[in-house]
Amino acid sequence: AAVIVERRPSWPQLAALLGRAHLVIGMRLHALILAALAGTVPCGIPYDPKVVSFLAQLDLEPAGSLADLAAGAWVDRVLDCHRRRDQLAARIGPRVAALRRAAALNFEPAARLLDLPAVSPENLLALG
Repeated sequence: AAVIVERRPSWPQLAALLGRAHLVIGMRLHALILAALAGTVPCGIPYDPKVVSFLAQLDLEPAGSLADLAAGAWVDRVLDCHRRRDQLAARIGPRVAALRRAAALNFEPAARLLDLPAVSPENLLALG
């Protein structure tokens, strides 16, 4: 079912919304990152090399390109991603966990500098 968000959600609310999705189709890097952190397979249509790089870190292929988007050729790739979402979720799970741990390490120096508690990998979306 479609969800209409009428006001800006907090990070935990956004994570909950994305976590309930079957699949997140996105062009923007942060949409794909948040989907993966929420446990939902990101199906990316890259506009920038950083999106391709993130998908590669998860061992995922882009669903298409901007040229494909105009031609509608990406639809079959998105449908294939949806059909294989359980298999893809199992495959990217360990990779997302490793990226989450690496991201938490980046917070440690800043937390020490600001005299804040360290951020655990599990709480990365609770920062808002």
